[in-house]
Amino acid sequence: MVVDLDEKESTVESEPIKTKSSNHSKTNGWHIGKIFWGLLLILVGGLLLANNFGLISVSWNNLWQLWPLAVIAAGLSVLSFRNMIWRIVVTVFVLAILGLVAWVAIYGTSFNSPILTRDITVNKISDVVKQADVTVEVGATKLTIGTSDQSSILKAKLESDIVSLENSSVIRGEKQQVTLSTKTSNHWWRGGIRNSLDVDISRNIPLSLNVNIGASDTEIDMAKSKLREINIDAGASDINVKLGSLESAVAVSIDSGASSIVLQVPKNSGVQLQFEGGLSSKQLSDLGETSDGKYESPDYTKSLNKITVNCKIGVSSFAIERY
Repeated sequence: MVVDLDEKESTVESEPIKTKSSNHSKTNGWHIGKIFWGLLLILVGGLLLANNFGLISVSWNNLWQLWPLAVIAAGLSVLSFRNMIWRIVVTVFVLAILGLVAWVAIYGTSFNSPILTRDITVNKISDVVKQADVTVEVGATKLTIGTSDQSSILKAKLESDIVSLENSSVIRGEKQQVTLSTKTSNHWWRGGIRNSLDVDISRNIPLSLNVNIGASDTEIDMAKSKLREINIDAGASDINVKLGSLESAVAVSIDSGASSIVLQVPKNSGVQLQFEGGLSSKQLSDLGETSDGKYESPDYTKSLNKITVNCKIGVSSFAIERY
């Protein structure tokens, strides 16, 4: 019997070769870590979008309480499940975690330590005091600063379960320098369902205001105060500032990172803006550009009341509104 060797070799070469690596890639193609991080990014993006359109109000401070999820996510990222039942169980678990993230971001929690309240009143140290210089330094806090007719320089109220409020006051000539600052407690890792500071400043004394804030939601209403100067140094914050016209000249300085800033100014005040920013959107009311980065309202030079604004901001939105 004669065997054709060429024909035999071609037959062998045509047979498919199965390797363990191909089978291994098919069974391990389902990666729970990638699914978790992908869905989490989609969820956070959706929450940010809904918050920006005002559909929901997201409390990002509450999400800090879920920091252990980062450890869980790290564990899931190294696991790969082959059994279909385990895949279903882990998928349900991941969806439950994402639901918890959404719930805490929108509605908060109820498993925190008790909310503590601290009230502070700062009076004039001496009758020689003719001006107040107030500095407010806070971290991730909802901050509200307003004014009222009162004999004291200011009153402050803090409600929080993770920070305490400290104050100091000294005299420099005819100026009383007051500092309010928050101090994080030893239980910072638990987060807080409420962390807010309300500051009420006297309308009866000329004022310089310095605000140093972290990731905060900040409302400052100085419309009826004798404000001469305000300096804001902020991180990733939403900031709304309302200025008045009781003083003929008001100097504003804003140094901010990724923030949304709205500056409300009176209709009868001339406004000059020096703007330095990165990827920022600007809405400047009636201000026109006079040179590179410099803007003025049409009546600035003739106005009896002048507001000069110096802005240095990063990836932010900035707006000037008239009222």
